[in-house]
Amino acid sequence: MPPATVPFVARIEDTEHLETLLSEPTERAVQTLARLDGDLMLLGVGGKMGPTLARMARRAFDEAGMKRRVFGVARFSEERTGGQAAAARVETISCDLLDPAHLNRLPRWLISSSWSA
Repeated sequence: MPPATVPFVARIEDTEHLETLLSEPTERAVQTLARLDGDLMLLGVGGKMGPTLARMARRAFDEAGMKRRVFGVARFSEERTGGQAAAARVETISCDLLDPAHLNRLPRWLISSSWSA
């Protein structure tokens, strides 16, 4: 498959327009996520790229016609980030991934037994 091409955009109107452009899934992303057997959990979704990646995954599942859930796990120290994820239909789970007590509170079906403290 040839590399994805991105159409030229003469002007980015605002932050929401930029987020829409950045989270547009490529055909390859849609095809890849369509092959997943279950839901998708993204760790550290509160970081710089996390919200955009989560939104892209949600859009790719939707374009593929897949009824999958996208979970975003992070500390969500900035309230805005969790709100952005929720607005993009990404289910948020607040968790400090460096804290074993937090990991133990995650739903068991989300993590493998190798993560248990």
